[in-house]
Amino acid sequence: MDNLKGINYEVGLKFHPDHKVDYEAIGREIDADLEDIKEMGCNSVRVYGDNPENLLLAAKAGLEKGLKSWLSPRTINGNEEETLDLLLRVAEDAEKLREQYGDDITLVIGNELMLESRVVFEEEQYIERIGRFKKFKALEMARKYLRLLGLHRLLPGHEKEQRKIREFVKKLATETREKFQGKITYASLPDEDIDWGHLDIVGSNLYEDASNRSDYENKLEEYKGHGKPFAITEFGSTPYKGAKHLGGAAHLAIDWQRGKLR
Repeated sequence: MDNLKGINYEVGLKFHPDHKVDYEAIGREIDADLEDIKEMGCNSVRVYGDNPENLLLAAKAGLEKGLKSWLSPRTINGNEEETLDLLLRVAEDAEKLREQYGDDITLVIGNELMLESRVVFEEEQYIERIGRFKKFKALEMARKYLRLLGLHRLLPGHEKEQRKIREFVKKLATETREKFQGKITYASLPDEDIDWGHLDIVGSNLYEDASNRSDYENKLEEYKGHGKPFAITEFGSTPYKGAKHLGGAAHLAIDWQRGKLR
């Protein structure tokens, strides 16, 4: 895989049923936005959202400008059927683009599905599953520490949840390959135990923050150890003072319940 330098670009995504998204207005800005992205020095773009028309419009516009396009359909709060349905709808059209542009298009079959879908944690809303995930992660960290002392079996494990996410990603990969003949990947949480044997590229939303800074390079080597091309599908931080310590959680500066800065 080439040495890619890209950016994530949203083309419309509802995080909550009451979230109003003007897909038509976004669609009108896509071409100009992608021109700006190219001028920034990017050679690739990951376009994501839940609107098939805008996704394909952005992917094609990027390809026409010489950008490698990573097409990333996402369904927030979707169940297994809803998540798969959007993916396969996009995969069919992505194959038509692949026939024209070859391996310049990659399909990202899912993003942090332990959080974004209702397949592993069944809470209705995204924010509720984040709360559930925080407990999951805290327990996993405790088990990791107790393993050093040989006491990790005193805490309940998460084999059931990890098995669900592995099986779901495998299903998505298997069914996608019936529609799309190009390379596929998955934008994973570092906490998800994915079987990368079903994918062409290892992908992770790998933010550096205060909790993983000392171990960040080791995590990179772990991903590269799968013997496949590796992509960091999300990274970075917001530009306010102190945000670098939060990494991917820098959005916590906003009180999302009241819509105000903390």
